[in-house]
Amino acid sequence: MADGLSIRLRTLAGSPHLVIAGEVEISTVSLLASVADAVMRTRAAIELTLDLTAVTFIDDVGVAAVNACRRQATTRGLRFRVINPSAAVRAALNARDRRKAVAKTPRRLTPTTALNPGMTRPRGRRRRSR
Repeated sequence: MADGLSIRLRTLAGSPHLVIAGEVEISTVSLLASVADAVMRTRAAIELTLDLTAVTFIDDVGVAAVNACRRQATTRGLRFRVINPSAAVRAALNARDRRKAVAKTPRRLTPTTALNPGMTRPRGRRRRSR
């Protein structure tokens, strides 16, 4: 961890706005999670915004933490926005979404799975009645 992580809370139009600076990675995500949770529990708002302008690095664990903040905000009935990500941060956020989409596809596409996407492998043969 070279830069660490700092989080500033601003209130814009009555909604919390977390300005995040530094590296969002495995050793710093607990800070992001605890601050976001505390803000969502203690503030009456309709939206949570993460401003990633000053984020210099984000790894897969950091991306997962941002997605966890999104899920938590949605569960609490809040809108969630990520604003001003750098090109590298945007690429990391989008790459994780693409990997999840690829992981959900069937390993082998057969005529059966093409017609029924929920089925990932062909069913066994039926026995003939005697």
